[in-house]
Amino acid sequence: MINIEVWDHSVSRKLENFPENLKPQAEIIDMAKELDRYYIPSRFSSFRPEGAPLDYYTKIDAERAKRYTGKIIGFLRSKILQTQLWSNNQRTQEIRQKALEKGALSVILVGSRRAMKDKG
Repeated sequence: MINIEVWDHSVSRKLENFPENLKPQAEIIDMAKELDRYYIPSRFSSFRPEGAPLDYYTKIDAERAKRYTGKIIGFLRSKILQTQLWSNNQRTQEIRQKALEKGALSVILVGSRRAMKDKG
């Protein structure tokens, strides 16, 4: 499990506060910094002295922001999967250890199709 708590709207700060083993590459953090720059100006019409937010952004800006968002979401999904696999592996190790401590004679096979094929 990733135990991180950040009280901020900044995507880049959230990513920078990840533990070292989960921290993204600088390129991902730079993408997040660009998205951070869009947060306030694109939401509040009073941010600029004149014109609406749509007057200051182009289709190219929107496409780039969408692409960056997709890359950041992809990174986050990979880290969620990585931590779930680690957690599942830890749980499997705990189950095996308990079985050995209780004197279990058989090996516990968890989710291995190859092991089942080799057996049969």
